[in-house]
Order: sequence, then structure tokens, then C-alpha cells
Amino acid sequence: MHKRLIFTVIAIGFIDLRELLSQPDSPLQFFPSYQMLRPFIGDVMAHRFGAAKLFGNKQFRGTVGSVVPVLGTDYPGFMLQASVGASVHAQLDLEQSISLMSTEFVIDFFLLDALVHESTIIRLGVSHTSHHLGDNALARLNAKPLDYSRDYLQLFFVHMFSPVRLYTGTQYSYNFVAGSPIHKPWWIQTGVDAELFSFGPGFVVYAGSDFKFRQEVSFASTQRFELGFLWPSTNGRNLRFSLAHQTGVDERGQFYAEHIQWNSIGVAIGL
Repeated sequence: MHKRLIFTVIAIGFIDLRELLSQPDSPLQFFPSYQMLRPFIGDVMAHRFGAAKLFGNKQFRGTVGSVVPVLGTDYPGFMLQASVGASVHAQLDLEQSISLMSTEFVIDFFLLDALVHESTIIRLGVSHTSHHLGDNALARLNAKPLDYSRDYLQLFFVHMFSPVRLYTGTQYSYNFVAGSPIHKPWWIQTGVDAELFSFGPGFVVYAGSDFKFRQEVSFASTQRFELGFLWPSTNGRNLRFSLAHQTGVDERGQFYAEHIQWNSIGVAIGL
């Protein structure tokens, strides 16, 4: 009886939602054409299509992924957008042949962005990430594979005042395995990105920085700085060329306690 009642309520809600979306003046937009909150520029684990060459070695970083808005409303004073996102991040070594060193999967099962003020957005999310060694990295790096995965909730506050965007937030890992289950759930993340000035046929010089503090490494930090220029298009997509510097503890879960210092040159497509 209870199952039938639940199924009936869900079915009625689905029918009502379809009818609401089909109305020409519906406040809801199915698969909106814009993103209320675009990925943070300085976050190396943000969803994007891109590749970067690290200086001083023959290693590359590659990312394939995106955020897809699914449902939104643009009611004045009540703007909401629900999205999903996923990306695969990989580091490759071309020293002898193309060798996949590590792979990181990031999945946002549910993202909800709400415009709570004319220039402030709150983001809530439910996400998962898992990090793995690849190919012959075990032999080449003499590394031991680590079971590394996190299921986490995220909460961010983003304040925008043209042309600057400030953000700060936290992640809480309700399931966290780094070799074995651990209870050090908190991450703190903050950063800023900005369009500095424009020149030529639509080119824009931009900069971004991102800082993460992770409890599993006693809140040691990872810092990343990016400077480059982008070429925006009329459909909201853009092409970016960048120089980046990253230092601090490694964000790759297989090497999560190691310290790195990387400089790179890259290209990315913002969808």
C-alpha cells in the first residue's frame, strides 16, 4: 500500500512537472542554455576540456569533462539552477612512450545553485571522486597503489562584482578511504578569478588563484595561480591559453601527502 502511494505521488509530480515545462510562459527551463556558476578558473580539478604541459619534464596533464545544467528558473529574486557534472583528469609521461601515470575521476551527482542576492550565489552539491594509478606507473614510479575515494557534500558562497569573482566553501567527506577508512572529512577551499582587461578582436586577459586546505594532511595547503587570455564566443563558450604555477601538497589521491611544485602552459575550452 505504501509503495503504491509513493509511486502515485511520484507519477503525479512527474506529470505536473511535464505540464509545467510545456507551458510557453513556464518559469522552469529544461536544459538551460547558460551556466549560472561556471567552474572556478584556478581549480585544477574543475570540470573542463583542457591539456597542460609541465615544464622541466615530459609530463602532461589532461582533463575531459563538463557541467550540464538540467533544470533552472529565472524568476526575479528566485533564480535556481540544478546541474550535473563529471570529468576525468589524467597525468601522462612521455619520457619513453605515452604512459598514464594517474587518473582522477570527479563526479557531481547533483549541484544546486541559488542566486540569493543580485551578486551572490550559494552552491550545494553531492559529489564523488576516486584516484588511481595507471599503466606501468607501478614499476616506473616504484609506487604502491592506494585505495583512494571520497563521497562528499559541498557548500560554496560565491560573490561576483564585475569583473571579479570571489568564492569560499567547504567539502565534508561522509565516506573517505585513503588506504583505509579515515575520519578527517573537512576541506576548505577559497579563491578569486577576474577578467583584467580586453584587447584586440575580443581577447580578454584573465587571472585566477585557488587555495585548498585539507584535513587529511593536517590542513596543509595546495595553491594554484593561473594567468592567461581567453577568446569568448557569442554562445558562452570560450578558448583559454594559460600559464600556471601550482605548489603545496599534491591533489592526486595516489600521492596525496607529497609536495609538488609545477609550472605549466596549457589550453582549455570552456563549455
